[in-house]
Amino acid sequence: MTRSPGSRAVRLLLVLASLVAGLVAPSVAQSTPVIRQWREFLFGRIQEDGVEYFDFDVPAEAYRVIISFDRGALGEMEAPTMLLKYGAFPTGADYDQVLALNGSNDFFQMRVDNLRSGRYFLSLVGAKTYSSLKSFVGGADDLFYFVSVWYFGCTDPSFAGSRCLSPIIDGGAIVTPSTKSVTTYYPTQGLNTGCVDARRSSVYFTFEVDSSEWDLTLKLATSSESELTILAGANLRDPGDLEPGALVQSARIPAGQGDRSVVLRVTAPLIGKWMVLVKGRVTSQPSCADGGGAQFTLTASHERDCSQVADGQIQTRSGLPIINLCGLEITRLNEMRKNPFKSEQYLEAKFQADEPRVGNGDAPPEQTQPVVPYFFDLPKTYAGANVALTAYVTANVKSFQLLARLDGLPTLATYDLRFNSSNAIDRTHVKDSEPDWQFTVLRYTWDTIAFPPVGRWHLLLVADETVTPPVDRTVNASFWSVDVELDTFACPESACSRHGTCEMKQTYRGLSYGACSCHYGFGGEQCQLRTVEAKFRKHQIFLLIFSNIAILPVTLLSCRRKLYIDSVLFGATGLVSAIYHACDVELVCILPYRFLHQMDFALSFNMIMLLSVHLSGARKQAKAGVQAVLFLATIVMANRATSMTNWVLIGAGCSLQFSVTLVYYFVMGSQRMGLGKLAALKSFLFHSNNFDMRYGILGLGLWIGALSCWFSSSSTNYWLIHSLWHMLAMLSAFCFIGLRRNDRYKMIVPETGEDVLRPNYESTKGAVALKVVELEPPKAVSVVSEAETVADEEV
Repeated sequence: MTRSPGSRAVRLLLVLASLVAGLVAPSVAQSTPVIRQWREFLFGRIQEDGVEYFDFDVPAEAYRVIISFDRGALGEMEAPTMLLKYGAFPTGADYDQVLALNGSNDFFQMRVDNLRSGRYFLSLVGAKTYSSLKSFVGGADDLFYFVSVWYFGCTDPSFAGSRCLSPIIDGGAIVTPSTKSVTTYYPTQGLNTGCVDARRSSVYFTFEVDSSEWDLTLKLATSSESELTILAGANLRDPGDLEPGALVQSARIPAGQGDRSVVLRVTAPLIGKWMVLVKGRVTSQPSCADGGGAQFTLTASHERDCSQVADGQIQTRSGLPIINLCGLEITRLNEMRKNPFKSEQYLEAKFQADEPRVGNGDAPPEQTQPVVPYFFDLPKTYAGANVALTAYVTANVKSFQLLARLDGLPTLATYDLRFNSSNAIDRTHVKDSEPDWQFTVLRYTWDTIAFPPVGRWHLLLVADETVTPPVDRTVNASFWSVDVELDTFACPESACSRHGTCEMKQTYRGLSYGACSCHYGFGGEQCQLRTVEAKFRKHQIFLLIFSNIAILPVTLLSCRRKLYIDSVLFGATGLVSAIYHACDVELVCILPYRFLHQMDFALSFNMIMLLSVHLSGARKQAKAGVQAVLFLATIVMANRATSMTNWVLIGAGCSLQFSVTLVYYFVMGSQRMGLGKLAALKSFLFHSNNFDMRYGILGLGLWIGALSCWFSSSSTNYWLIHSLWHMLAMLSAFCFIGLRRNDRYKMIVPETGEDVLRPNYESTKGAVALKVVELEPPKAVSVVSEAETVADEEV
């Protein structure tokens, strides 16, 4: 059967077409954006009354972020809660999103709503009131977890959206005016064109606002009669989030004839990348590809004319001058670190201007009312700090307000924080005012801001009333003067509501923050909540303080046995514990709480190790030197008093000391006695009068009871369990001191009654042997002559 030439040609054409398709397909695939997925993860553990913080950055190519949480077995614990906030540490009263982690599942996830570029912070908060569970190393279980942050982005940054199918057009530079004489000129560049039709109804643009501006003007114009809408939002990553709301502003050109343009004016725009959406309703016209559709132009500019911007002018009261915000000079506050090389001062810094802002007596009317803008950059280093705001104002400024906003200039209607002079917690006179100021300078301070947002802060100081003019309105006489300062620190003086101590901690990513450790009976992030009923307060005070009387028996017994160093240290342990708990229950604090807390644990550690040295057989002379070293070591350990590491080190040190000491005694004693190890042990324990076993059995029982207190404390029974710990531990110390009978250990040979562990045993034994040899009677020696010996041999 023969094949026709036509069929052969068809087959050749098909092969050629497949080859062409194979060559074209890769290029098409390469031009189509691909979804990229990656993640960051971390793991750790949290207590029921604890909190942990994390942070992550949203990169420019990401359009979606999903956070997942895997947890270990809950056991009897209650599930924690995850909080999310943009730009700042979240707290129980201030967060953007919450993820409840309760239920039977071990895996949870949530999508970040209205995703924006920048830094996000997460907090994992235990179910119990913060810092309310009191214990040594137990009483609060740990939950192990694994947190993942999943990013979804496009390989081509010019696309975005759920499937990377939405092209994003770079709108170019934002137009800024230039002034020559009285005429304002606008550059011609920055004009963007676009088209929407029935098939493609949306076009996205991006514009970069890289500095502080009072206005952003978006002008949309078209010759089409179709309806067009413009929407704009700052730092949004998903085009699907461009919907009218708190983060998005919009304007519309209605369908029909007439004026076919609209201006969207944004007052004090946020710094960052603005996404602008132009969408239309076009149904009957030809497509844009055929020259139809709704053609439009879009221009972005900073007009810097606050008379055209809502809230761009300030007049706090009638009779006061109208102040144009666009004409004000913005003062920068410079960052000055105090001592970043000291860990406890790492978050301490001051932000202040080079010099105060002054309005002179000959100033024009629009400058006679203090309206002063400031800005400063707060890096992520200070995300866990506390910020204290201070304003210095001449006394003729009777009333003022200080407005604050993050990443955007504040106005009277748009701000994040507001401070009024009438709400200041402190108002004092400042002595070191400038010599040419005719008015006294007042200093205003407000409550500190915990966990401030990071980024560019903008402040606006506005006087609310007429300023009293000075008597001398010469050129050198100051009409008014204002100055603003900010201080950052981990722990302010008013931290923890004065019901706890503040200390600096670190997140898993190395950010430092101030955290409270609440006194007994209080809890919460600022120790503002009571966790124990007030009716038990007298019982708590009595038991926690007076249970330390149990230290007297061991103190007196040590003194009676002439163990004076031990007696002093035991007495100091009970005294410091009583003083510490008097401060802990807020009865009276004669010394700083943190110092008392460290000394209480240091002396408690020292008491345990002192007993270990005593029972190991050390003599009085050796114990003094050993005790000095141990006391210094326990002070170092007390910096992290409740850490399990300390107890492991104490247990390991005591075990090692006992092992080495007893092995030394038994090996040396058995060698000198010429008996086995078991016989030496029996002699050491029962036949050498080393121990009073009645004290040993009682002390062991008391110590086991004291150890059980470590793992049974909680917020409700802490005062009772801890008081039992005092009595059981101190009475067990009395028993362990009484357990050892002698100044040194002995090992008696049962047959002879000789102590083989006495210090001069070897030298005494040698002297006795030598004496026996010297007293032995001489033996009879027969002297035989050589001749007689030979004669005997011959016979």
